[in-house]
Amino acid sequence: MSEEMKVELSEILIEYHKRKHNKRKDSHLEGFYHFFKQRISDPAIEIKKGIAIQEFSYRSKRWDFSVWQSGQLRAVLELKSLHKSAAKNFNNRLEEAVGSAAFLKKAYPDVKIGYLCIGDNLSPRLCDRLIKFITDCQNQGWYDAASCIIVDKEKGFYTPEHLPVDQLIQRLTKGF
Repeated sequence: MSEEMKVELSEILIEYHKRKHNKRKDSHLEGFYHFFKQRISDPAIEIKKGIAIQEFSYRSKRWDFSVWQSGQLRAVLELKSLHKSAAKNFNNRLEEAVGSAAFLKKAYPDVKIGYLCIGDNLSPRLCDRLIKFITDCQNQGWYDAASCIIVDKEKGFYTPEHLPVDQLIQRLTKGF
């Protein structure tokens, strides 16, 4: 990850920390919208926030970001954070992530799917589980691109070397 990207993510995470206890409309993750939008330079590509995608007659999902080209859905990105109740909700988060990806892949096999999770002040055991899960998201083909940002109690952060955020962006936008 470039030094410029580290600085930018650091600034986004400062805002995240200010807003993380007030999750109305995911405002704590707002900085990531601008972060991703800045990295797509093609004017024919539009990033929309919070658009409900109809997957089946009985299910639609409001993905955090959807990427459109000439009116056609090309990619979606889900952002999640785990912090104060992570140990209690961890398995639910995994099941939700895999299930959401499965529904979208079945309904839209050509649409790329991305997942970014912030692990905020997690125990070492949960950090390890999160990194293994995010790795499996890509290796098992549940997601086309996945990454995580691990934030420590001093508000420093890192991304695992094999799961960089810039690679998530490249994988989601490759080919269009």
